Amino acid sequence: MKRAIITDLRNEGDFRFPLVLLLFFSLLAACIVVGGFLAYKSYERNYTTEVERQLSAIADLKVNQLVQYRRERMEDAGLLFDNASLAALVRRHLEHPEDTTNRLMLQRRIDKLQSHYQYDRVRLIDTSGTTRLSSPKDLPLASSGELKTLSKIMHSGRVAFSDFYRSDHDQRVYLAVSIPILDRFNGNQRLGLLSLRIDPEQYLYPFIQRWPVPSRTAETLLVRREEQEVVFLNELRFQKNTALKLRFPLTKTNIPAVRAVLGQTGIVKGYSHQNVPVIADIRPIPDSPWFLVTRVSTSEAYAPLREGLWAIGGLIALLLFTLGAIAAFIWQRQRTVFYRKQHDTLAALDESETRYRHLYESMTDGFAQTTMTGEIVKVNRPFLNMLGYSEEEALRLTYRDLTPEKWHAFEQQLIETQIVPSGSSELYEKEYIRKDNSVFPIELKTYLLRDDQGVPSGMWAMVRDISERKKSETALRESQQLFATVASNSPALIWMSGLDKGCTWFNQPWLTFTGRDMTEELGSGWTAGVHPNDLTLFLQRYNESFESRQPFVMEYRLRRHDGEYRWLLDQGQPRYDAANVFAGYIGSCLDITVHKTLENQVRHAVKMESIGTLAGGVAHDFNNILMAIIGYGQLTLMSMSQDDPQRLNIEHMLEGADRAARLTKDLLLFSRKQVSERKPVDLDEIIKTVEKFIVRVIGEDIACKTRLPEQPLIILADSHQLEQVLMNFATNARDAMPKGGTFSVTAEQTILNQDFTAAHGFGRPGLYALLTVSDNGCGMDEQTRNRIFDPFFTTKEVGKGTGLGLAVVYGIIKQHEGYINVYSEPGRGATFRIYLPLVVAESPEKIIEEKEQPPAHGTETILIAEDDESLRTLAVTALTRFGYTVIEAVDGEEAVQKFKENQTAIKLLLFDIVMPKMNGQEAYEAIRNIRPDIKAIFMSGYAPEMIREKAALESTAPLLAKPLSPTELLKKVRDILDR
Repeated sequence: MKRAIITDLRNEGDFRFPLVLLLFFSLLAACIVVGGFLAYKSYERNYTTEVERQLSAIADLKVNQLVQYRRERMEDAGLLFDNASLAALVRRHLEHPEDTTNRLMLQRRIDKLQSHYQYDRVRLIDTSGTTRLSSPKDLPLASSGELKTLSKIMHSGRVAFSDFYRSDHDQRVYLAVSIPILDRFNGNQRLGLLSLRIDPEQYLYPFIQRWPVPSRTAETLLVRREEQEVVFLNELRFQKNTALKLRFPLTKTNIPAVRAVLGQTGIVKGYSHQNVPVIADIRPIPDSPWFLVTRVSTSEAYAPLREGLWAIGGLIALLLFTLGAIAAFIWQRQRTVFYRKQHDTLAALDESETRYRHLYESMTDGFAQTTMTGEIVKVNRPFLNMLGYSEEEALRLTYRDLTPEKWHAFEQQLIETQIVPSGSSELYEKEYIRKDNSVFPIELKTYLLRDDQGVPSGMWAMVRDISERKKSETALRESQQLFATVASNSPALIWMSGLDKGCTWFNQPWLTFTGRDMTEELGSGWTAGVHPNDLTLFLQRYNESFESRQPFVMEYRLRRHDGEYRWLLDQGQPRYDAANVFAGYIGSCLDITVHKTLENQVRHAVKMESIGTLAGGVAHDFNNILMAIIGYGQLTLMSMSQDDPQRLNIEHMLEGADRAARLTKDLLLFSRKQVSERKPVDLDEIIKTVEKFIVRVIGEDIACKTRLPEQPLIILADSHQLEQVLMNFATNARDAMPKGGTFSVTAEQTILNQDFTAAHGFGRPGLYALLTVSDNGCGMDEQTRNRIFDPFFTTKEVGKGTGLGLAVVYGIIKQHEGYINVYSEPGRGATFRIYLPLVVAESPEKIIEEKEQPPAHGTETILIAEDDESLRTLAVTALTRFGYTVIEAVDGEEAVQKFKENQTAIKLLLFDIVMPKMNGQEAYEAIRNIRPDIKAIFMSGYAPEMIREKAALESTAPLLAKPLSPTELLKKVRDILDR
């Protein structure tokens, strides 16, 4: 026939038509091929982007949860690191391991850490590396992985997160959080280390291995770099025993894990450690040495892409076939109309069937068609994947074979009451049985099929696997239950508000704290308990934060159930619903009353220290002036006869200078820079000694009562300074009781424990002597009571008080490592309680009084260096009068020069410490290089302890504190020369 048609065409002489038709066919075919190629490339780009987006989303989820996990561990460690009570328990246990009560308290704290915070093991390790306590108890020795960072963490004094390591005992992999225990009250002394061991198999490894959707090859890897290798930190999904054992050199850059530790991030393609092509998302874990590799094999990732290629290829082939058919149809137009219509109908049917099949196979939900008796006649690929059957196996089953027996009666009733009468069922849930006999939940809707006569011929249904949705619903219920449990058992006070700014919920600790029920607190009812001075500011801050949707932190006072106002730290966060729509605020409050008390005490201590430094400097300059006044006054008296009419004036002048010297000593006592000669003394004896002086000070109209214990109270103290403390209290009590009253002093032994220090905000646990001084005078209000220890603060009239009395008391008590507390109310007197540390019983030293001898004369040559001309002249006058030869120098440099000129004659150096050009210590060192055996005496208006430290003066070097009298100077000179 083909030859006949060609012959006919030739006979007709029309040779151009076949060429035009062939050219038209070729152009259309090329357009179809090019269009199909472009469509596939676009599909490929979109699909690749979706694969990468899914990998990145999974990686984001893993990274965020890993960061949150590390942050929670470090926050746990931060709370323990700042826990002063825990440090006190550890210090007590290390110092007194025989203290069973302290040991049990510490063991309970460690057991609570191990059980409540889900740590595998908790160890308390001392500075030598010995395990002192643990949970569980009686653990074997710590492994090298736990001990190798001990010294480094101890030295740094900071919390450390120890990376994955393998235990020496059971060869398993662990992590650890190491927390140095510091003695906050003893210069942050290192006490030991708290090691919290984490078993990654309990949470980390299962979490890392989980993949959010079913996958044959996908897995997540956690790696780190060790020198020139990448080390796998977790157990792999498809290979066991890999943690810390699977390693690869950094030269194998085709492995994504190697690229991760080399700094590359984002989507990469490469090969797995088993040489399988993969696509991966790689990124570092912030604030850690870890890197996350989220990967899946390219064969699995791009399987749908290959299916799409086949579909597009089939479509192109179909279009080419259709185009060829059309061309053939045109070419064979001479055929009958019947065959032409039949060809057109078949071509349209083929195209419709192809489109239907493509839609049918690309559905995400399962599709199944059955007869009215239940035999399955048609299914799609998602339906088969859902159940695990092949198409041939599925077509031999009925829907009852796939449904548990408990659903059969229900579905039969559904067919009779819904599907047949109305043509479809409502959306309902039931269960299916997979090929492996596992049961899973589904959601479906069934429709009725009818034949041409309207008789029911079958049914078809859309089926959706809702296993993940059910798991999510279960997880949501568990999460809600967990939140309710945590909120009810949390020590924090938790609240929640709605969109109207009113509070909608409070946890039980809040209601227990306020003593009110939920109905009273809801809305704005809870604000009735806020302190009136804080309410306006809080509401302003809350409203501003609510409008801007920003977190806020606020401190305010809330009335407790017993009526006491307590300081709370309220931290509010905006909350959002499942659709990420703002729904109100949630907040938690912590009681920070003790913290506020400690903060005020620290602020007061800093202020007192600053003023004390100023007072010490003023006392130094004042000492130089007083030394000249006292010295020249005494020299004048020495040269005056007993009946000289001016002698009385000089004596009055010296009395005033002596009072000024005592004022200087008060300043030094307040600044805690006065020399304190502390020795073991009995507090009872000090009180007995000073009692007779107190009686004279307070007068006859005030009764003095003392109550002392039978056993001695041995403390390390300067008895003269404590006598001054009692005299200051007696003087103040006398002024507070102008109409008479009672002044009482009691002493007893007491113990400061953790409860005491927590309640009062001061003190170190231990044995103390408690000295209580009371009067029933006029008392003080709170404002006055808060300032009584400030220097130069006084409530007395001008000229009747310096304002240094209680400031000096404060300085003395602090210098004795003690604590002072005061309670007073207007009209109810005042009570001072002083806590002084007890020492191991020792016999107090007895004071042997020596009869004062007059200064002796001498003939030696003395080199004196003093930059203050009046003091230098005074010393020269005193020494010359008693027979000494004196060579003067105005500074250290001149003293060295004059020694070189007179080194054979000079027997003693008398140097001021602080001088221009070269100080006394430097000049002495230069002279000692010339003559090592030279003797020296140093002078200074600063406190001896401070000047020795500042000038690096030897502890054995003789040192005279200004102001000093000529008699004292002459005795010291003679004593040193006679040695």
